[in-house]
Order: sequence, then C-alpha cells, then structure tokens
Amino acid sequence: MGRPNFTRCGETFFNGITRADPAFTPFSYQGSSTKITFEGCKALCGSGSELYNAADVSDTLNTWILPLVAVVVQAPFESGKAWETMKLVTRYLGSPVVSLYYGLANIADSRRLAMMIDMSTPIQGFGKNADDYQKFLDMRDSLYILSVMNQFALTKLGTEGRRSSKAEEATRTLLRIALFSGDLPNSATCGCTQNASKPTPISAYRRRVAADLRSNRKRGVVPVFISTVFFLAAMALSIFKAVDEVGTADYIPLVDLGLLLSTLPCIVLCFVVDRNPIDPDGNRKTLNDLVRIVCAALVDDATFDGFEECLRDECGIPACSLAATRIRSHLSEVRRLCVELGTPNVPGVELLSTFAGQGRTRWHRGVARDIMSDIHMAVAEGGRGWLLTSDHVPSRLVLGNLIEDAGRPPSQGWHFASATGAFVLFLASALGAFYIAYRAPPVGVGCRSAQIVGFVATSVTLFATEAILAVLGWDEVVGLQRHAVKTCRARIDHWLGRLQATIIRIFNRSTQQLPLAQSKDEPAISLASSESRAVSSVPPADRPDSSQAQKVPSTTPTNDKCKIVPCWSARRVRFARYVLDPAECLNTVYLLSILITQALGAHRTCECISQHAIRGSAAYVDFRAYEKFLLRHWAGSLAVAMLIMLAGLLHVVSQWALQSHMNTSNAAEAMKGLKSVRRWRIRAFPARRTGMCVSEAWRRVVDRLCGRGQSQAGRSAMAFTSQWTPDKPPAGYDARDSEKMS
Repeated sequence: MGRPNFTRCGETFFNGITRADPAFTPFSYQGSSTKITFEGCKALCGSGSELYNAADVSDTLNTWILPLVAVVVQAPFESGKAWETMKLVTRYLGSPVVSLYYGLANIADSRRLAMMIDMSTPIQGFGKNADDYQKFLDMRDSLYILSVMNQFALTKLGTEGRRSSKAEEATRTLLRIALFSGDLPNSATCGCTQNASKPTPISAYRRRVAADLRSNRKRGVVPVFISTVFFLAAMALSIFKAVDEVGTADYIPLVDLGLLLSTLPCIVLCFVVDRNPIDPDGNRKTLNDLVRIVCAALVDDATFDGFEECLRDECGIPACSLAATRIRSHLSEVRRLCVELGTPNVPGVELLSTFAGQGRTRWHRGVARDIMSDIHMAVAEGGRGWLLTSDHVPSRLVLGNLIEDAGRPPSQGWHFASATGAFVLFLASALGAFYIAYRAPPVGVGCRSAQIVGFVATSVTLFATEAILAVLGWDEVVGLQRHAVKTCRARIDHWLGRLQATIIRIFNRSTQQLPLAQSKDEPAISLASSESRAVSSVPPADRPDSSQAQKVPSTTPTNDKCKIVPCWSARRVRFARYVLDPAECLNTVYLLSILITQALGAHRTCECISQHAIRGSAAYVDFRAYEKFLLRHWAGSLAVAMLIMLAGLLHVVSQWALQSHMNTSNAAEAMKGLKSVRRWRIRAFPARRTGMCVSEAWRRVVDRLCGRGQSQAGRSAMAFTSQWTPDKPPAGYDARDSEKMS
C-alpha cells in the first residue's frame, strides 16, 4: 500500500457507507458515515504519513523556514570559531528562556548606565563652560567602557584555591579606579624613560580606550531590523492564509509553529542592543592593558601614597579617623592585587578572561551591576546634574561604599524583573501555540500539541535549573539537598527506633524481663557519648589543643597563604558541561524535528489525526471535522500572544534608541541624540509612571521573599527628572530652560 490520501480515503469510506457495503460497515464509528475507527483508518487508508505536495512544502519554506533562517543568521556569531558558533545556536534554540533572560538583563544594565549619563548633566546643557562639557565626555567614556567590561568574564580570584570576598571587593575598587580616577598618573604607557618625567593622567588614556572600543563595535543593526520585519510579515501572511482556508481541503495551519518560534526575533534584537565587538580578543587586551596601567601606578610607593592622600583630602576624611584606616587597609588589598595582575611590561594574571556576553557563558552577571551598586549613593544623592554638584565626585566614585556602608542597595546575581519578562514572553508565545494546536482539528491533545508541550517543558526546566543555581549557588543547593537527606534519614531512624523499642517492650512483657528504666550509669554513658560525638563533629583545625592553648596568634601576614590566585567553581562547570549542555543540544534537535515534521507533513498519520488516540480502540477519525468556534478561539490566543511579543520587541527597540547616545563615536551627534532622548522621556513620563509603580511593587515582593528589609535607605533606583535636584542649583541655571525641553 502506498502513502495514504485521507481526502480520497474519506470519500471512499463515505460512498461505501452510503451504499451499505458490508466491507465498510465494521469500520464505521457508531454508524456514522464520516467517522471511521482507528483500526479502520489504518486498514483502509494506510499506516504511513500523507506528506504535503511540493507546492505546500515550498509555501512553508517561503513563509516560515527562510524568514526564520534570516533571523538566526543575524545572531551575534564570531568568525573563525565554528564550535562556539554551534554551541551558541544550540543555546538560543534549545534554551530560549535563558537566552532571552541574559539579553534583557544586559539591556537593563546598559539602561542604568545610559540613565546615569543622562542624569549627570543639567537639562539645559553646558552653555560655554568647556570644563563641564569635558567632565561629561569623560564620564560618558568611563560608563561606556564599563558597559563593554560587562560583556567579559572576570577571573575568579581567591586565596589558596578559595574564593575571597576581599579579593572581589579589591577587584571592584581597582576597576573603579581605572574608570573614574582622574588624578592617577599614567607613567606606564611605555617602557621608555623620556616620558617618565611627564606622566599623563589616566583620563587621557581612557579617552583613547573608549574611542578604540567604539570603533570596534559591530555595526549592521538595520539588516537585523529588516529581517525581523520579514519574519513578522511572514507571520501575518500565515495567519491570514490559515484563517481564510479554515474548513477547506487545503487547510494547513502552521500558525502554532510561528508562535513557538516568535521568541527568536526578540533574542536577536536583545543582542543588537548589547552588540558584540568585531574583535573580542582585541577589546579584552585593551581593557586588560588599562587595568595593568593602573596597577603599575599603584605599585609605586610615592604614587600610591599621593593617591591615597588625595582621596582623603577630597572627601574630607581626617587622617586619624576610622574611615581613613579602613580606606588604607582596603587600598593595600588593592595594591596586593595589582602585584599579581602585573604591569604592561610584566603581565601577570588577566583580570578579564573571556568574552562571555550575549548568553555565551552560564551564570555570567558582569561587573557593571556590582560597580553601579557601589557608586549608587554618590549618584542617587546628586540626582539631576550629579556630576557637577562637586569637584570631588570622581573621588567619591572611586571610594564607592567605603566611606559609609549604610544605604547601599544589594547587588543581586539574578535580575528578577528580566527573568520574569523572559518567562512571560516565552510562556505567552508557547501557550498561544499550544492552544492553536489544541483547537485545530482534531480537537484535543494530539501529536502537534504534545510536541509543543515537550519542547516547552524542557525549556522551562532548563531555565528553572539555571535560575536556582544562579540564585542559591552550587554549594547552597548541595547543602539543601544534604540537609533534606539528613533530615529524612533522622526521621526514618527515629521511627525505626520507636518501632524497635515497641517490639522489645512487647517481648519483655511476655518473658518477664526487667523494666525499661535506665540504670544510674546510663546517663553518664550517654552524656559521654554525646560529648564525644560533639567533639568529633568539630573540625580538627578548630579543636582545642593543650600544646597550643597558650600561644598568641601572630599578626604578621603570611604572603604564601594570602597569595591571590585564580579560583573557578569546578563543580558547577562540570554540571553545566555534562547535564545542561547536552540537554540544550537534545532540545535543539527536538525543535528541528518539529520543524521538519510540520513542514513536510509527517505528522499526518492515523495516529495523529484521530480523536482520543490515547483510548486505543475507542479512537476514531472524523474526515469532516470542523471546530465551530475555531476562529473565535484563535482570535483570543493570537491577540494575547502577538500583543506580548510586540510589546517585547518594542521594548528592545526603544532601549536601543534610548541608549544609542552612549555608543556613538561622534560627541556632537551624541549630544543631539541625548536631547532627543530627554524630549521623549519627558513626554512619555505619564505612561512610564505606571511601569515604575509596578516595578516598585514587584521589588517589594522580591524583598519580602528574599528576607530583605523593605525600608532601606537609598534603595530606590535613579529615575529620570528634568529639574535640578539639589536645593541650590549652580550659578547660571535657569529653570525656564528645562521648561523649553517639555
């Protein structure tokens, strides 16, 4: 028997039942002339698949496959790295929720940096004050360099193979010095001695670094937008065709396929905002050279002492105060870190290790979030024009939260808002695709809807696993698992002990044994055993030793034990390599099988088109199945899924437009773009107020769930305002200038 033709088979079955042919009567489902039993379908029509003809396959290729390929090829791939490209494709296709999360999280970080640049200056501009204009350009360069650093993974530093919080704090302080310090001399730009007597400030080198990074930024944003428009146009044509052909013989609904893949344009557009450089290795070398130049300056005794004194004087900290002691101790830790990192002439450990942005590396949080949390107080207190409120703002940015720790917003390793947005966007598209496949004849859970459920379940599981390991960490998850096993074993031992005691009590009563009362020696024995267990539970290093009881701990630091070395979380990396990576690869293969199956029509079998196929003999095939309210169900699901998808696309495109002034090489064009951004923000403020209220409510819910206090000083993030925040604006400020902007 050849391939089945269900249209011809339905006509043959209808004619046979109408003629009361006894050969067709056993196949009729409850005497119906249009419903055939599952066994009759296999016997009369065949057990194979009715594949689409060449015209239908070509139509599917033109409306779905080729636009999808056009979107995928616009992803941020790297040339000459085939294996990394394959891993990135499997990550985007096999784990779309995680990929979308990393894109939205990077957009949120760069949005805060762009907002800091916008709020650093007055709304009316600088006038003829060239010094303030240069301060703005330098701060714009510094924050842009920080946004590029956010794409690279930092080497995890620790002592003797263990991660150290002091090393991480010293790393952030070193980066703040490299980004915001203006008085640090740059005497290590070359190995010659002619320029050593005339060191240039580090700010001049930062300008060259920012110009180099902007020139290496990858262009080509417009083709990505055009390919996304083609994908949306193909989706609209497919929806129109599916609605127009409902109930006809050529009815081939592939709208569920488009909705299932609608997160891919959002993922690609997210990484347009967080654009990858042309040469990531070159950018990494440039940034490491910037850090090593700062290290070379701090290693010098005279430069280090002068820099520390300058910081204390500008911030008004007395030399004998507790804050000065804390700053001295912390800068000494930074200096010890500089020795390990080396100088441009004698390089050591690379602080920026690999290019990890755009979802390439798992659990990559970047350094921008921590540094923005450190400088939050210095920026948020100033409000509009915070850069010009004082001449000592760079020093406060360098010190960060070292002066006072109160009010520092905690830096989270997981963006809850971005995670929620990614999950809602993917879930809306997936539920829309499932509902369309569920309502399409045959109504119910069939092959197509089951395939969608399998892909969605795997994607959500991967997202949940990565989120749990990101929020809790590997050690916390393993600790919870061990605690649960230990508690379960303790309960089992407790109940087994009670059962054993009950059995012994029953036998003792029958044999007239001694009562179960304990003797006088038993409490002492149990106490001794418990004491011995308590002593054995203490680590050997913490047990008291009579030979060392009278020793006084030495205060002299041992450099061998405190040496800063790279430290990596090997267990979590192995878990990702042997569990998460294969799962993403299998999910990608599964998604491709869904595409091939639906594009060729391989799912058109008796098993897949039968009603209630899971019931076996009770299943049947209706050759004239038509859902009465199919268009009504489709309209609701399509409206919800398309609106959420368009909202995500508009959010990404708007953030790209609002952050372009930070990435532009031309300073004059950047100022024009910044003025346009300010006009847009002022006009759109009433609409954004609702989003701000929702974000604040969500933050309070997260604080309650995480056990943090709800009323922490300085927790509110910087919000856009067109007015000068301090009570006394600087000379020359005219409030009417801000009204002109609105």
